[in-house]
Amino acid sequence: MNGRVALEHLKQGAYRPHLIFLDLNMPVMNGWEFLREIKNIEGLRGIPVVVLSTSSNETTIHEAIGLGAVDFITKPNKLSILEQRLKAVIDNPFYFQ
Repeated sequence: MNGRVALEHLKQGAYRPHLIFLDLNMPVMNGWEFLREIKNIEGLRGIPVVVLSTSSNETTIHEAIGLGAVDFITKPNKLSILEQRLKAVIDNPFYFQ
């Protein structure tokens, strides 16, 4: 799914997730654009967004948090480590307050 389609589904109320894992590198509408848009929509801005990126640049991380992301995960080289990180987020009640 690209960012534009996801945003349209959310706006239409097709579904309302409890949490969004957002890749910054998406086609059509990138993750930065998606994050800015969703945080400007009254009924959607409260959905926690965790950004996923290959970047570990501190500026990138701070910018994502500044735009409203609740966390930032730098994608590890191993899928098993990414799965562990994602599970840790899902299991943490902090994200669902």
